[in-house]
Amino acid sequence: MLYQSHKCYTKANIIYNISKFTGLTVYEVSKIINALIDIFKEEMLKGKKIRLRDWGVMYIKTYKPTIYYGHPTGPRPRVVFESATKLKKKVFKDCLLNKKYDIL
Repeated sequence: MLYQSHKCYTKANIIYNISKFTGLTVYEVSKIINALIDIFKEEMLKGKKIRLRDWGVMYIKTYKPTIYYGHPTGPRPRVVFESATKLKKKVFKDCLLNKKYDIL
């Protein structure tokens, strides 16, 4: 049985479930996941996009400076995730079949 907290699926849940699935220790899986996240961060900071097939694309988008309450702000970098069409279709189809969420 997979471990999952009741509110959201966290990095700890992912590490534990991969550990159970692969037979690797939690420590080994933790090192792999942390290395993967560090690689993603480094590549996005270089301006590259992270594309995971059938999952989506992550990249950093910088928004123009604005003025809030008379105080100018600098450029605002944000991490953007665009989900793949296949993922959207799968999630939408599963939600309709399970009637778990009120989408419409």
